[in-house]
Amino acid sequence: MRILQLMARAGGGVPAHVRQIVDLLTDAGHSVLVAGPADTVCRYPDRAEVEIGSSPSKDDLRAIRKISQLAAEFDVVHAHGLRAGALACLADTGAAKVVVTLHNKPVGSRAVRLVGSVLLRIIAAKADTVLGVSPDLVEWATSAHAQRSELALVPAPSRGIGKAQRFLDATGLGNTPIILQVARLSVQKGLDLFLAALHRVNVPYQAVIIGDGPEHSRLEKLAEGTDVHFLGRRDDIADALAAASVFVSTAGWEGQPVAIQEALIAGVPVVATDVGGTSVVTGKDGALLVPRDPEQIAEAITSLLQDAAKRASAAKRARAAASRLPSPAQVLDSLLRIYSLNRSAPRRAER
Repeated sequence: MRILQLMARAGGGVPAHVRQIVDLLTDAGHSVLVAGPADTVCRYPDRAEVEIGSSPSKDDLRAIRKISQLAAEFDVVHAHGLRAGALACLADTGAAKVVVTLHNKPVGSRAVRLVGSVLLRIIAAKADTVLGVSPDLVEWATSAHAQRSELALVPAPSRGIGKAQRFLDATGLGNTPIILQVARLSVQKGLDLFLAALHRVNVPYQAVIIGDGPEHSRLEKLAEGTDVHFLGRRDDIADALAAASVFVSTAGWEGQPVAIQEALIAGVPVVATDVGGTSVVTGKDGALLVPRDPEQIAEAITSLLQDAAKRASAAKRARAAASRLPSPAQVLDSLLRIYSLNRSAPRRAER
């Protein structure tokens, strides 16, 4: 099968997800071309440059023409995100099926949300299948009368078994229990909430935040009075997980968060805000799911840090949840099924 993967300029989970499925499809013998902005697709050997920014621009007409030209050579155009998805749907894709994966909802001003709704209507009217990385995105697509809408499967990357002491030696951290957060330093990830919760944790700890982003300076100021280490982007996540006593996610919204999947696989007790598709990843008892309230987050963290038996039980439940995560083979089978669906099938939502 010949598949065009299309994405706009993006950070965080979108490029990681595209990389995962490109590797799966390529390893299975399918022909895959990745198209998008030059700085987004530069690492792919088989790529095409299509300038798709994060907001509407004069480049959009040029992008639509380029997508139309590329689509003539493919069986499937799989676009990621509202912007890439809408442009793919406006292009002349000929016989190629169009699949769109929604990775998030637009947030911000009323105008931004309105544009997002317009883009969704274009996608719902034209795409053969709309995938959502969380149940609320599937419902959003269904409400816009998408021909088909279902939950996308997101596999966790395998980083191997980490070594706690190697992480401690590399960072100079001591033996005080580590509270770990791995996230882009952006508003969506709710790190201000994490820091507010840390101010309420009343047992010994050292907190580690791995990741970078536009909120760095503001968060460092909010962290004053807490034992927090901002370590930036790192490649030794497996080692960090091996050293952690608790993994925490305080996001305002998530799809199927890869960082939480990795924590579950490593058997680290997880405290996470119950938002978006987080519970899809953790199940009902794979993590302590809490509201976006600093008191309750602090209480959950404290209860784990001060009770070794409770941590051991939480680690066991985390590994059990990890065993239920979709395998790469399941993700590949799901993609190929979606790519092969009959275009004339009746409209319905699948979960």
